[in-house]
Amino acid sequence: MGTAPSRPAPDFTEKRRVQVAMAAQAKDLADSLATLDMNAVATSRNGSLERALLEDWEYVAAKDPVISLSRTILSHTDISTSLLKRTPVVNDTFVFNTALPFIPQPITNQQSSGRCWLFSSTNVLRYTIAQHPGLGLAPDAKFQLSQSYLFFYDKLEKSNYYLENSIELADKELDDRLVQYLSAAPLNDGGQWDMVVNLLERYGVVPQPIYPESYSSSNSGRMDSLLTTKLREHALRLRKLDQALRETEWHVNLVNQDKVDQATEARLGVLRKKKEDFLREIYTMLTVCLGVPPSPTEKFTWEYFDKDKKARSWTGTPVEFYKAFAEGAKNKPTDAFSLINDPRNAYDALYTVDRLGNVWGGKPVRYVNTTSERMKQAVVQVFHPLYHIALCSP
Repeated sequence: MGTAPSRPAPDFTEKRRVQVAMAAQAKDLADSLATLDMNAVATSRNGSLERALLEDWEYVAAKDPVISLSRTILSHTDISTSLLKRTPVVNDTFVFNTALPFIPQPITNQQSSGRCWLFSSTNVLRYTIAQHPGLGLAPDAKFQLSQSYLFFYDKLEKSNYYLENSIELADKELDDRLVQYLSAAPLNDGGQWDMVVNLLERYGVVPQPIYPESYSSSNSGRMDSLLTTKLREHALRLRKLDQALRETEWHVNLVNQDKVDQATEARLGVLRKKKEDFLREIYTMLTVCLGVPPSPTEKFTWEYFDKDKKARSWTGTPVEFYKAFAEGAKNKPTDAFSLINDPRNAYDALYTVDRLGNVWGGKPVRYVNTTSERMKQAVVQVFHPLYHIALCSP
């Protein structure tokens, strides 16, 4: 107990925590300034790297046994694996008191790509499909959907989406902020839930053996770089064509006759025909990198073993597979939406982002802004056997 007078419980509200953190940062800065030698002189007067600096740094580093050992080990091993402590690994056993009643296998891995949204979404679908009585899969069956199949068509659709935006914004200056933003990453790997729904409704989905991983699906950086360069080239050519068409005699005459809509429709027709020629090149590049995917209306046959270890097969199109097995009565992808927590804007409201999407004319990307507490409740609800959510870090 002691004889010291009692003190009130500390205030650990969010505001107080921020104040404490800011005070600690201010103290650290003050301590640093207090020990700063104002008479110190830099080795390099003009800011360049002097050879003497390198020699001095190496002289100090070479005498440090920790650095010497680190150089010996980390120069030819994975840094994250080598620095992993054994004790936390042993202590963290991943045993939980609440778990899903059915856990599909195997654990999926997006490798060196930005497809987290496609992996989380197909895993949600996998949970429903793997338990569908029409397939009769065993509870421990190794089954996953083809992320590459959706990846292929997402790249193709995003290419079309970008070129359509380029046509719409062709009258803007090339250094316009919107034009520059859209051109920065016209077909990056990332995406949103509503983009997945667009792909599923348009292309369906297939088991992974029907369209397996390729090198470029698991290591997408180089492919993305090549496609982005080619798309920017196509966008520039469409902009130049748009300007040339506006200056043609037939276009000028239609505008002078107040037939602006007719002139615009005719111009768009020519631009879109040229865009389709460009997209054929993008399609060819994708098939070279990822392989030729099944057509959404092309029948495929998937062979597998059921829960009785008997060989079975299913034949149909990707869209038919999606409609037959992925759409549950209470778990339709089209009924789901994304939750966000943005305290800058009003809660319980629907938001979207202008020109964010993948399928031109498809479902817009929507977000419902909610509190962090409600979002936590939604995460907990994932363990309910009838409802599932997709989790993907931004």
